[in-house]
Amino acid sequence: RTSQLQAELENIYATTKVCESNNPEKCYTLSPYLERSMQIEKDYDRLIWAWKGWHDSCGNKVRPVYIPYINLLNKNTKENGYKDLSVSVS
Repeated sequence: RTSQLQAELENIYATTKVCESNNPEKCYTLSPYLERSMQIEKDYDRLIWAWKGWHDSCGNKVRPVYIPYINLLNKNTKENGYKDLSVSVS
């Protein structure tokens, strides 16, 4: 189940797109466009557009998968004698 949830998260990251508001057919994925754009872009408004667009588009899709994923990782971690995931990876 952990692998399935991880694959779902990776798929969401790979396929989520942010589209231009003035041209909704012009859309960008996180990699490579948005990552690269956030590294080199100087226009503050464009940076906000990229970050907020990614956050809003991806966040809603990730939440229902991420929470059970972390809960499952914590359960597995406790079964291995740790308090939670943060303790097992530090």
